[in-house]
Amino acid sequence: MRKISFIIFLFIGIITNAQTFTQKIDKISEEIEQVKLEEKQALKEKIKQINAQISAGDLSEKAGTKLKVDAANEHARNIEKRVEILEAELKKLVQEKASFSEEETTSKSKEKKGVNIDADIQISSKKNKNEDFDEDKPTSKKTRKSYYSYYYKDDFLIIGFGLQNALVDGNINSLENSDFRIWQSPFIEIGYLRAHSLFKDKRFLELRYGVSLTWNTLRIDNNQYFVKEGNKTVLMNFPHDVKYAKLNILRFEVPVLFNFNFGNINLGLGSYGSVHIRTKQCIKYVAEDGSTHKDKVKNEFNTTNFSYGFMTTFGIDEWNIYAKYSPTPIFKNSNLSSLAVGLRLEL
Repeated sequence: MRKISFIIFLFIGIITNAQTFTQKIDKISEEIEQVKLEEKQALKEKIKQINAQISAGDLSEKAGTKLKVDAANEHARNIEKRVEILEAELKKLVQEKASFSEEETTSKSKEKKGVNIDADIQISSKKNKNEDFDEDKPTSKKTRKSYYSYYYKDDFLIIGFGLQNALVDGNINSLENSDFRIWQSPFIEIGYLRAHSLFKDKRFLELRYGVSLTWNTLRIDNNQYFVKEGNKTVLMNFPHDVKYAKLNILRFEVPVLFNFNFGNINLGLGSYGSVHIRTKQCIKYVAEDGSTHKDKVKNEFNTTNFSYGFMTTFGIDEWNIYAKYSPTPIFKNSNLSSLAVGLRLEL
């Protein structure tokens, strides 16, 4: 019980800590957006005043254009100065977290600096040539460096569910005569996933990794139940009429996969490792006197402590169909391996 509690508290701590860190980053990003919005609005007011002076004849067209250029450059510098302060806060936060490199941190917070003014105003950020002042284009060498070295990052809470069963000697045809009820052997997975893009300014290919807890259930058929005999676990006939018999296995998993994004369609290929936490067998049966009994047996049942497997995902946006197969035997000295297929939601 202490082992389970420790794993659960550790799992919750990892997710909570990651979410708190992400929230702080999002807050600083929102403040950066607010800075840009305020400076843009202030620039618009100045442009409006200059246009009014030109219309009234108080300023020539040439003098008015020069004032607009000066105003645009002034507010662009204001944005850069104010954003650098916020970037310093973000850098300190990340150094304390010790999770990202300085370059990744800078690129996470830095946005494309610049100000977009009325379409009839032609301004150049380097020279006084006629071209649109584009807020999507970096305005300094330092800004350009971080802008073009940006790597996408994201975090997900994953919830998966579906059906799983046991294969004999890894043969999928063994499901035709399975000792387990396919439609009554579910699994549930809850976890945390982090995604990193592997190409600059693109999300085409991501490296995803995380942690999860998986509850697997095997609904045993044909009036059988699992029995531990020395270093083996075998199925045997139960001496009474069984209403249901099921084996529950709880595992802690660490998935790692490559995810390909094609617009809102994604395809993932990877593997996972897992650690066994607990195994429990539940049997409900009718005794000879007609009374109903329910037994729960907590036992290791020679369950394999460490295992690995392969997984693939395919989906649209946050919904994914995914399959998992582990060639590692479910029990030590056994020929049973696990196969699971289900749906996963990424929040």
